[in-house]
Amino acid sequence: MIKLLHIPKTAGTALRNTLKSDSDLSIETSHTVTLLNTKAPEVGFVLRDPVDRFCSGFWECYRKPQTGRSYLNYEAEIFKHCNTPNDLLETIKHNQSLLDMFKNISAISPDGGLIKMMGSYTYWLGSISKYKELEKKVKIVLNTDTLTQSLRDLYNIEITSDAKQSRSREQFNIAQSYEVSSDNREWFANTFRLEDYELMDYISQREYYK
Repeated sequence: MIKLLHIPKTAGTALRNTLKSDSDLSIETSHTVTLLNTKAPEVGFVLRDPVDRFCSGFWECYRKPQTGRSYLNYEAEIFKHCNTPNDLLETIKHNQSLLDMFKNISAISPDGGLIKMMGSYTYWLGSISKYKELEKKVKIVLNTDTLTQSLRDLYNIEITSDAKQSRSREQFNIAQSYEVSSDNREWFANTFRLEDYELMDYISQREYYK
């Protein structure tokens, strides 16, 4: 059985609600299991466009009060000034201490906070050089854009609308913009999350990428 890493904001909840015990795939229950520390001999994971994933992570934390959760202290300070993902990117770009905080992989913890939701892929997969060392464990990599069709074609698994519903945007009574300015998008790709794009470029050329 292939064990899927649960990278935040890559359809992990929908997969957890979908995969059955007799499936060829299962998914980790914890976000803290990584390619570097997993005990599973065969692993997989799902990738998502990094900007889209950043925006999704923002809204996951921003709407905490609507789901009966409280902001962490640093989240409360951020959300006083940032009402959209683009606002947060603009703030990070011009605030070195905030930039350092968001780039500090060791700051990611199991608290469900904003840093974890937006953490770099390198936390779960390692730098590109480390990833290549551990790559022999990787048997399947999927992409959120084609996940439903890939699961259907490869494993005869159907993700239902009910499985997706717990995290769908439509159930929350707030506008959730995923718009990011061209300047911020360029900075995101070339500076803030450059390593994520390098990893994705490499992985997308591998035979296990579906």
